[in-house]
Amino acid sequence: MNKKTSQIALYATILILGFYACNPFRPHRTDSSEKILPPFFSDYGALSERPERWWEAFDNAELNALMQRAFSDNFTIQSAWARLDQTDAAAIKAGVDLYPQASLNASAGSVRLEDSSRDDYVSMLAASYEIDLWGRARSEKTAALMDAKASRCDLEAAAMTVAAELVRLWIEILEQRAQKILLEQQLHANQVYLELVELRFQKAMVSALDVFQQKQAVHRVLAQIPLVEARLRTSHNELALLTGATSSSQVKISGDRMPDLPPLPQTGLPLELIKNRPDVQASLMRLQAADWNMAAARADRLPALRLTARAGYENDDFSALFDNWLVNVAANLTAPLFDGRRRKAEVKRSQAVVAERLIQYQQTLLTAAMEVQNALVREFKQGEHIHSLEKQIKFTRRSLELSRQRYLKGMSDYLPVLTALTSADNLEADMIRSKREMLIYRINLYRTLGGRWTRKLLRKDTNAEHSLENGK
Repeated sequence: MNKKTSQIALYATILILGFYACNPFRPHRTDSSEKILPPFFSDYGALSERPERWWEAFDNAELNALMQRAFSDNFTIQSAWARLDQTDAAAIKAGVDLYPQASLNASAGSVRLEDSSRDDYVSMLAASYEIDLWGRARSEKTAALMDAKASRCDLEAAAMTVAAELVRLWIEILEQRAQKILLEQQLHANQVYLELVELRFQKAMVSALDVFQQKQAVHRVLAQIPLVEARLRTSHNELALLTGATSSSQVKISGDRMPDLPPLPQTGLPLELIKNRPDVQASLMRLQAADWNMAAARADRLPALRLTARAGYENDDFSALFDNWLVNVAANLTAPLFDGRRRKAEVKRSQAVVAERLIQYQQTLLTAAMEVQNALVREFKQGEHIHSLEKQIKFTRRSLELSRQRYLKGMSDYLPVLTALTSADNLEADMIRSKREMLIYRINLYRTLGGRWTRKLLRKDTNAEHSLENGK
């Protein structure tokens, strides 16, 4: 290496030592989540710790098997994996400026003059490296990594949504089966009443109006059965699609009664939502990515130092190509002078993106806390509703029995019996629907509280945990 080359290397070293430690654009954001969230959730007498894989609290092997199938075959989750692969690749591309770039070039040519000709053979290795004086390249890579982590959080949020939707459909299928059994029982009871009224009509003890009214009640029940069967079939089809099955016949669900409600889980503190809710985590990661992009935009306005080196061989005789070699080392310092205010506008744009992402993060965090509160309130009030409904059913059945006795004794017409019978039928159906709503409110509570079980999601094709899990 000649004297000039040594001087260039010395100057480059001085610039690196003088500027590389100066990275004034690293973002420093203070998390103000404590000021946004309430200190506690409303207390409704939680009885147990929240299970991590919350659907296992229903203690149903078929449900657990359906959940595993959905995690591997659901189309939404598979799409989320593909989007995660895209952001992973983008993160790799964003970090290329942190490493030297090298290329190898070989060429052969012939130069012909008037009285002679000469062949040229060249083999050259070229390398270049931009010294990241102001942290631009590192900021861009960090921002891309934050985006990749946000995509991982999107995947986990999709898995949580799929889990909640699957359990909801499973409960609705069981509810529709219970409704169909109830309607068949009500149909049988109404037909018995119809036989009683027709028998009394044949004995001229009642008018034809009583017969027609009871026939109307029978067909009222009959008309509801096809609707229940349709909802049962469509729910089964939706569940098949959710699990990636090609046909609803591939999804087997046994049983005709809804599960018992598990004990109310403890909700923990609102601040735990930041770690337990992947949608909150995704919003936070995108806020941090915007911070790093703004740092990169500010660093891009300052001079850039690039080192280049070329080493190779050149000769007009191919057999002696590797006898003559040459080396060229250079350092270039470039600074933007006039770019039509493009870089300044980019800084301003990135600042606006940070402001928008901060607002979105705060809104996501508050929305998560509100969803937990709403789920608690709905479940508590639904419990009060069911308690009152049970009493109403008890009194309606008593009213039906008394009105039937009075009718048989000729002390009243058939209208009170019909009214009480219709009311009892409707209330019994409402009770099944109310219990279903209670279970769905519990599902919503589990979903809104989040969890960390999604961090162990496995890919269907590799059966290995993703590389970005736990921040890797």
